[in-house]
Amino acid sequence: NSPRFLHPFGVSNPPHYMSLRIEGQRNVSIQVATGYIDYEYCIGILKLVLFVVLAGLALAFFTLLLETLLVKNGDGAPKTGRQEEDEGKEEISADDLLNSPPELSGSVLADREEAEDQGPEPAPIDEPFAKPELPVDAADIEPSVGISPPAALDVPEPEPKGLYSPRGNIGWEEYTSDRLEAELHRCASYEQDLVFIAMEFKPAAGDDDDLYGRFAAETISFFTQRDLIFEKGERGISIILPNIDLDQGFANSQEFHGQVLNKLSVFFSSPHDVCIGLSSRTGRLIDAERLEFEAIQALKKARQDPVAPIVAFKSDPEKYREFVRSKNQ
Repeated sequence: NSPRFLHPFGVSNPPHYMSLRIEGQRNVSIQVATGYIDYEYCIGILKLVLFVVLAGLALAFFTLLLETLLVKNGDGAPKTGRQEEDEGKEEISADDLLNSPPELSGSVLADREEAEDQGPEPAPIDEPFAKPELPVDAADIEPSVGISPPAALDVPEPEPKGLYSPRGNIGWEEYTSDRLEAELHRCASYEQDLVFIAMEFKPAAGDDDDLYGRFAAETISFFTQRDLIFEKGERGISIILPNIDLDQGFANSQEFHGQVLNKLSVFFSSPHDVCIGLSSRTGRLIDAERLEFEAIQALKKARQDPVAPIVAFKSDPEKYREFVRSKNQ
């Protein structure tokens, strides 16, 4: 039952042992246990290492902040579309291919303008006497710049040029499906919801183009993202609202409906003068054509419903998956 020192592995040395000579006593000894781990010293080293790590992180943060400010304010700032056209260079990303139509580059435009300024090239004269030109039909004559075509000819409608149409200063209707498909793919990758809105107003007294322009301006002012707003027919507008659910999209539609009726009360006197239909992705792997179809069906229901001018197409994801599975089979 004599006392003993505990010797944990790795924290202490073997005890120092020495016999003692005491008169009248036999086998008397003394032992001293010494530790060789200095905890205070180790804590000091850890504090120093932590200080060095924090200093490195602070230096990296300030370096990144300084680089961001220099890129934003200096020569490394991203160039605008006008500057790229002036330099004859064009950088196209995946989103630009979906959002904007293919346009002529600056060099091609310059060559075309130079050719128009110089006029048609003179025909070479190989014979001493020029041959008389035969009369041609009016249908074979191509209308030149600045000359209106004859009334008998059918002039095709102009194709979309640029990102926004001149009528409402919003996206062309032809770009709706491509942009919606791109946004659906992006939201599916990040597991986000998306709402597609189709709205239409009834004919009113006055100029339709003027009313459409004011209606489009109110839409841009409320939904703010003009690149996600597109024309729809003669009196309609389509809107893509990413990263919101159907309930929030319905609430935004109600707020916009009341606001546009209030600001354009000269043209709209009844709530059914502006009808809105909307649908959402709701966790489904759905394509743009199907989502547009659901929103348009909701819009038709809103036009026919005497009570509700806003109708939302609410789908059940499980039933939709069963519908897609049965359709594939």
